[in-house]
Amino acid sequence: MMRELYSIADVVGPRFFNDWKGEQNYFLYLQAESLKRFMSLWDYNFVGWPDYSEHPLRKPEIAARVEEEFRSPRSSVHPFLLPKPEAIAMFEDVAVTQYFWRETDDTSPGKYRTTHVWQKGPDGWRIISGMHCAVPRSSDATLRARGPV
Repeated sequence: MMRELYSIADVVGPRFFNDWKGEQNYFLYLQAESLKRFMSLWDYNFVGWPDYSEHPLRKPEIAARVEEEFRSPRSSVHPFLLPKPEAIAMFEDVAVTQYFWRETDDTSPGKYRTTHVWQKGPDGWRIISGMHCAVPRSSDATLRARGPV
């Protein structure tokens, strides 16, 4: 069965379409190494579990790690590819986004999946929680058919 293709507007719907830009901005600010803009996407009370930590972290710890990464020379000059949603769920003023971290090189043995939980407040959408982890790259290139998420 062939996988149907949907535009971002079809997948996320009109209520979240403009705010999916938050995930896109996440990558753009990371690529630009703009710490202030990148961290502006995160809620003050954020708690999440990045792949590099044995325990959940808060926003100040994430900010310190990102700042350290921005100070280190980049090992790759490849641009970040913008994410494509695997799943999005809306719950009033909360949205859950799930996607794979897209890479320009598909030769690594693993890939990264990301879940972010966003909450809409007076200043727009902010990340309130999330998780990032490595998973083995599938050896089966066949995509299963599925409808819109």
